[in-house]
Amino acid sequence: MYKGYKILCIICARGGSKGIPGKNKAIVAGKPLIAYTVRSAKECDYFDGIIVSTDDKEIMKIASDYGISAPFKRPEHLSKDDASKIDVIRHAVEWAENNWHKKYDIIVDLSVVSPLRTFEDIKNSIGLLVNKNADNLFSVSPPYRNPYYNMIELFDVKIKLIKHPPKKLTRRQDAPVVYDMNDSIYVWWKKILFEKDTIFNGNTKIYIMPRHRGIDIDEPFDLLVVSWILENLEKLKGLG
Repeated sequence: MYKGYKILCIICARGGSKGIPGKNKAIVAGKPLIAYTVRSAKECDYFDGIIVSTDDKEIMKIASDYGISAPFKRPEHLSKDDASKIDVIRHAVEWAENNWHKKYDIIVDLSVVSPLRTFEDIKNSIGLLVNKNADNLFSVSPPYRNPYYNMIELFDVKIKLIKHPPKKLTRRQDAPVVYDMNDSIYVWWKKILFEKDTIFNGNTKIYIMPRHRGIDIDEPFDLLVVSWILENLEKLKGLG
């Protein structure tokens, strides 16, 4: 609970993955990938409930082994590649409210593929939603490239910048500030979650995380990077 608001945490962990087979249960620095998200959720004392939504029996067991409930098997239509993440989260919220006989005010989704967030990141995101009276919030990180300066696309046979800068730029530092959506933390008022089908709403806010904590895993190379970071966290403490 935070300032009197009851908060439910959802961890969505589908068994299938095209980029990395079995990604959510892959062993990273000695633990299943999902274990890192479970740990940060358990360390956040704002939550009145934590639930794992999965279609995979092995993930259900891993969650249970780490002390988090995965009490239902996600329906098949919500386990396909094209299933809406918002629909998956809504299903988990409805299950929790109907079966745990509780009502929640705020819903937090923590993505398994972004395991480097801290419980402080989660608390700060919830605090920002409440204190800024936002509709919803998602986390971002500083980018490696800027679309106004050094990101290009092919248009027919020509090459052009993805975004046209407002003036001629000679340094990356002079480009408009942009951020990567890092797929780590999403926070909604429950009312907004069930009314809106997008994360881009009239009063959406962002929570800015350091780049190294915002890495998300899409391909095998990312697994190697995250494994190295997890094994060398002491060296990164000075980065924020």
